[in-house]
Amino acid sequence: MIVAETRISLSITRTDNGGWRVEILQESEPLARMERDGAALQPLRAALEAWTQARRMAERGDAQMAHNALTAVGVELRAAFLGEAALRIDALLAAESTVLLGVGTTDPESLSWPWETLADANGAPLSRNPQVKFRRLATGVKETARCCITLPNGPLRALLCAVDADPVSAPQRHIAAEQLFFQTAGAARGERYLEACERADLSDLKSRINRMQPQLLHLSAPVKRDESGAALLGLAADDASGLRFVDAHTLNQDALQSSGVRGIILSGATARDESHAPEGALLELGAQLSALGAPLVVVLPWDGGDKRSRAFLTALYGKLIGGSGVDAAVRAARDAVCSADWAAPALFASAVGDGLYNVSDAAPRVRPEFDQAAYPPPPGVILPIPAPFFGRRRQLGPLLARMRHGGLQVLLLTGVEGLGKSALTARMAWSLSQEGLEPMVVKGSPANPISVHRVIEAVAQKLLDKGFDEEFAILDSPDLDLSKRLEFVVGLINQRLPLALVLDGLDYGMDGDSRHFLSPAMAALYEMLITRISGRSRLLLSSRCAPVLKSGAKPASTFLHEALEEPEDSAFYKRACRHDGLMRRINASDLSWDDIEALRQLQIASFAPAPLILGWADSQPAESLRAVCQQALSVDQVSLDLSGPLTPGMDPSGQILSQAVLADLSPEDRQLLATWALARTPMDVASLNAMCDESRDLSDAELELWRESGWVCEAGSGPEGAALWMLEPFLRDALNASDTLAADLRQSVHAKLAEMTLQWVGSERASAYGHTWFDLLFEARGHAHGAGDASKFLELSDSLASALLRHGHVDEALRLNNESRRLTNHPLPLLRMGRIFLETGRPEEAQRWFELALKEGRERAEPGIEGEALQALASLKMAAQDIGGAAHLLGDALELMREAQDSSGQAAILNQLAAIELHQGDRASAIGRLEQSERLWKKARNYPARAATLHQLGMLALEDDERDIAMKHLEKALQFYRLAGAEQELAMLLPQLAALYYQRGNTEAAREYYEEALPMLELGPFEQQRSYTLHQLGAIDLGDGKLDDAEPRLLEALKLKQRLEDRRGEAAALFQLARLAKERDKMEEAMQLVGVCYRIDQQLGSPDADEELRIYLEFAQFLEIAQDEAEQLMAQQWGEYLHDRGHALLKKAFPQRKTIPIQLSPS
Repeated sequence: MIVAETRISLSITRTDNGGWRVEILQESEPLARMERDGAALQPLRAALEAWTQARRMAERGDAQMAHNALTAVGVELRAAFLGEAALRIDALLAAESTVLLGVGTTDPESLSWPWETLADANGAPLSRNPQVKFRRLATGVKETARCCITLPNGPLRALLCAVDADPVSAPQRHIAAEQLFFQTAGAARGERYLEACERADLSDLKSRINRMQPQLLHLSAPVKRDESGAALLGLAADDASGLRFVDAHTLNQDALQSSGVRGIILSGATARDESHAPEGALLELGAQLSALGAPLVVVLPWDGGDKRSRAFLTALYGKLIGGSGVDAAVRAARDAVCSADWAAPALFASAVGDGLYNVSDAAPRVRPEFDQAAYPPPPGVILPIPAPFFGRRRQLGPLLARMRHGGLQVLLLTGVEGLGKSALTARMAWSLSQEGLEPMVVKGSPANPISVHRVIEAVAQKLLDKGFDEEFAILDSPDLDLSKRLEFVVGLINQRLPLALVLDGLDYGMDGDSRHFLSPAMAALYEMLITRISGRSRLLLSSRCAPVLKSGAKPASTFLHEALEEPEDSAFYKRACRHDGLMRRINASDLSWDDIEALRQLQIASFAPAPLILGWADSQPAESLRAVCQQALSVDQVSLDLSGPLTPGMDPSGQILSQAVLADLSPEDRQLLATWALARTPMDVASLNAMCDESRDLSDAELELWRESGWVCEAGSGPEGAALWMLEPFLRDALNASDTLAADLRQSVHAKLAEMTLQWVGSERASAYGHTWFDLLFEARGHAHGAGDASKFLELSDSLASALLRHGHVDEALRLNNESRRLTNHPLPLLRMGRIFLETGRPEEAQRWFELALKEGRERAEPGIEGEALQALASLKMAAQDIGGAAHLLGDALELMREAQDSSGQAAILNQLAAIELHQGDRASAIGRLEQSERLWKKARNYPARAATLHQLGMLALEDDERDIAMKHLEKALQFYRLAGAEQELAMLLPQLAALYYQRGNTEAAREYYEEALPMLELGPFEQQRSYTLHQLGAIDLGDGKLDDAEPRLLEALKLKQRLEDRRGEAAALFQLARLAKERDKMEEAMQLVGVCYRIDQQLGSPDADEELRIYLEFAQFLEIAQDEAEQLMAQQWGEYLHDRGHALLKKAFPQRKTIPIQLSPS
């Protein structure tokens, strides 16, 4: 992502005690966290009340008082809610950085506060500073997105819908004012910018939006709150009887969703009574529409005909039409409101950056209208296979295998027309798409050559189809120059879009003589693709000639240029001439050379291996042979529709041939081959016999005969040197497309294959096949589905999705669970998808999946699913600070888990209930829950979870000063963490146990645990724990007289504590170093270290400071230094310490030992 500014986000939520909790993020890192009670906000409330009174007086002409009151509100908001972040913002602005400042709140009271007045250090509003992009965040959103939503080129189109609370009188005055402005702005170009309607119901509004496709929608309508306090917007009723008030969800679902509207302006029409008071309800509606996906919402709490509205909107629209960014336009509009009410309009923005739409004619059109004249469609999507077209079966198999295993990622096919380049790339793309890659084809022609523009459009459309809105916005951003845009496209293909990308006909965009691309941009894209492609994507290129790269550019090692030539017929004919049976029949005039030529064409059409065709042909009467050839060749065609059956053996000609071949086999052989066709990994004879469960055992000799017949092929050797075999792909695909096996037998074979494949996971056999454990696990999952074992299928799906998530492949994990849902119709994948959305920061989407899982769990009477769904929904309520609601749901979930006899589920819920009770201060009940949970984890044999529960029980006992109980729990947790190999948890527990032993005087046990923890703490984010462990080990070494061991540990501990800004720890480390210096008879340095330690603790208000001062003065007395001189020395040393963090003092106290090299004389 391109970062052009510093993002700071404030999230303000109401606490249970009536105060406010403030969380401030810089980018995604916490910057500050505060809580403000009601008393702390009294100055702010007083300023708000004064502002309200001043606004009433301003209506009578006293504008200065209102301005002063508004400034006071901004200063109080800064003092109450910015805290330490205020200094950070001031520093950024002083450094001339751009700040993207967002404020989000879910509380109706704080939502109505004028956050736009939030002040800088000089009391000036931050929202009016050109360096600040100020916006309110959607409800529940903590981050301000910085992506730019860029629309196709102008003009800016706006739809104004004005509804009055009185159905008789529509507010014609502000419609006329805005129409006049728009007509004036667009007169020079003769473009129509605005359409206005006086009254519209939801259906009419949607129809107008669809017809006009506005980028901006202005709704000027009355608002009110219903009995529950929800904000509603008034539109015309369907029957024209009056007004129909709708909430934000209804408005979004029935009129705005997927409409293309990017910006919404809400203003309140004239109210006739208090129930229609617009200000608070309008702000709430704006926040809700923003949360539902509107990239931009501007709220104006004035009637559309008010002079303040006219001034604000005239400036806003004028700036937008002129190409200004949204933030600059809103800032200019605020400046145009000549009163203290400039702060009233609110900008809610979740995905709007510098621009609302493209004003540059050079900007790429992501959604262009299809121009038949400029871009004629290809001549046909079905290519017949005439005699000159030659099959590429021999190339297809090896190339596909290399692409599947990653040894080949970019394939360039070249050759003259008619050799099958397009058909081969289409077949390969289809095969790859069956394995999870997304097919994408860009086909060149003389009238429409492949260009960068077309590739970007195709990628952008894929992003939209898959819901990658953020990536789409970046790709469409006008801030990207051409090189950055191309780099971003290649990055998407490598990381976010696993594509089987076909660029068919590159040569139409090249100079035929020089073989250079006519477009420099296309040359740059081609070079990037063949030199930088990585990840899962595969690139298939075809051209009559290979493009020439600029000097110095080298394709990646996974690039292959395959020059296709007309396949020699001699190999086929030589094999036919060596076939004794066919030659005898030709000599006897039973067959003719025309029949051999027909067989050659049949091989080309069906992609079947020559031995299989020739062996089958010799077994057929001449008339039957000719009939099959004629039938197969009459239907032969290659489809470029990648969703069609393109695998050899599944297309019409392949099916006709395969059925003819299988018809002559014995039922036993046909069943054995059909059974083997279900396996997709190589197998040795022993495994094959175990899978097929035949009464007779196959032998290597029999398999060799099958190989000569073209039915099987050898695939290397296994771990013990045994030959590995695979069914010939043509025959395997043909058998999979037919119903040769009975359903029960097919399920039985799939079950055996699932078990066998799982046994190979992690074994030497996997590496011998060139497969990863993930490939084999995926294979086993497919067999579990074929066996009808839904439980095993879902278990393996869950394992695969977890592995994908661990490696950051979120979309692939969602796709896998979605497929599992489709194949099993089970609600468990719904829960897994909800978990994924929750873990990736999308709680609203997660909630929808959890609720759907809950509904289906109830319908299917599956208490385990229902309980897990309630548990997940409870987690969402806890995140929203609804502790009571969460506890209620968890209680229901616990009963359901008991009904389902799910020990792990019960234990997990008990842990959550314990966390809630600890939060509420009910320790006894929480400890009881945790003890129950520990017993259930024991029953479920879940060692990591049991260890974590014991760990928590130990820490609670330690807080209650029950050290024997704490030691018992922590020692047991240690055993289970070790059993589970949980190094991160061990790194946290070992220092805690060591501290217990140290407090009991058992320094040897403490040393052992500290030293065991130390290497683990070096591997993770445990700097705080590592500094503590080093400090403790140094103190133990010091007490045992191991001064040389103590020195490096204490010095490193001090360095870590300084970096962590742990002042108390820093003072403690300095005190231990003073002890060490004293033991080495460096009394002056020891005194100076104690003096620095005293100054730090004095600043912190530590009770240790008095004792440290006493020790310091004792050192001075020992060194015969007067007290006033000692105090001067302390001040001097403290200044030096602040300057160099003690570097000079430590170097003096603990000089680095030098090694003197010794030269040995030659003997």
